[in-house]
Amino acid sequence: MNGKHLIIFSVGLFATLTFLVLACTVNGADLTRPPKWWPLFTLLFYAIAAIPYAFCPVIASGDIDSKSAWLSFGDFLVAVVVTCIFGFPCILLQTQAIQGVHLLFCIISGICALVTAGYIIHLKSADDY
Repeated sequence: MNGKHLIIFSVGLFATLTFLVLACTVNGADLTRPPKWWPLFTLLFYAIAAIPYAFCPVIASGDIDSKSAWLSFGDFLVAVVVTCIFGFPCILLQTQAIQGVHLLFCIISGICALVTAGYIIHLKSADDY
């Protein structure tokens, strides 16, 4: 990874966290309510999403027969966690813990995170060839 890729990764990570903090601090229609920090729990899903990509290739390297099964299982786990990145703020909206503007910033934050992760994964797969 050279300097250009590191800068792109840093900007993507910065945008992700900025939109997530905006989701917590921006007041919606009701200006008298204090900031709601519930969307910050989405950071847990961001952290958990990287775990299958870290461990499943290591587990799969031991046995040739189960290699594709472990890699597919890792992809499945990441897909479940990515669904939670968008689903958790929707549940918060339905329980009226947050407002619609907070949900919008959470969705933008999730999209920034996915674009950044997709770029890094594409960069790693391009280095393999």
